[in-house]
Amino acid sequence: NESFVTRFQREARTTARLNHPNIIQVYSTGLTPDGRPYLAMQYIQGGTLHEKLAHLAERRQLLPTHTALTIMRQIADALNFAHRAGIVHRDLKPSNILLHPDETPVLTDLGIAAVESTTRLTRTGEVMGTPFYMSPEQAQGKALDGRSDIYSMGVIIYESLGFEPMTSFLPRMRSAD
Repeated sequence: NESFVTRFQREARTTARLNHPNIIQVYSTGLTPDGRPYLAMQYIQGGTLHEKLAHLAERRQLLPTHTALTIMRQIADALNFAHRAGIVHRDLKPSNILLHPDETPVLTDLGIAAVESTTRLTRTGEVMGTPFYMSPEQAQGKALDGRSDIYSMGVIIYESLGFEPMTSFLPRMRSAD
């Protein structure tokens, strides 16, 4: 799929140019001998923030407030760096935040990131991202800037502090219909 390959290559170039301790490092990209695209990036051993929150929830425990805020401060710093480079993540969620064993977070999956200085690969009005973390503007398919990522970060902070995950509202919303 030519569109997929184009997006994939854009993700690799976008991520590779961001040199920040809380953004995943891309080492190389290319095509396999049979023509499939690949991306070689930094390995983060500790899993995702989503997995950590789920594990704590299973044990009826919470992420300590200080830890949650420390993680999110570092993600905010990474987003600020990306935004200054003209990049909006557009799919910020706990599963796109990797954690080193010492809980240092690393932002990943810039696959649908919008690069302001390049031609957009999505059509106007097309909605991409994960619904529970989207800003209202993103859900409506409107033009976005870094504020959309800040909205998503607010949802993650809400969940990280022990409030009910946004995804848990889905069954209740469906049953209310």
